Amino acid sequence: MEELNIRTFGERIIIKPDEDTTSKGDLVLSERNITDASSGTVVAIGEDVKGIDVGDKLFYAKNNLEEFLIKGEDYGILPFSRAFYVEL
Repeated sequence: MEELNIRTFGERIIIKPDEDTTSKGDLVLSERNITDASSGTVVAIGEDVKGIDVGDKLFYAKNNLEEFLIKGEDYGILPFSRAFYVEL
């Protein structure tokens, strides 16, 4: 993934969605939750977001993500308050 020179504002987070549902810690989301939950890598954070950094893995509800393309790659933006948790 190419480093992006972008930023967001407030409590928003820009993520690069993952293609699978397994985390580094081998957490596997159940089939029931796969349609509702997803994960991605944080690529930009707003100035009001505390406790996460660019490069962290974030879990969120898919329906909270506003998807868009940058240079042909899928990305998404969501409010930090809509994130489930960050993998440490």
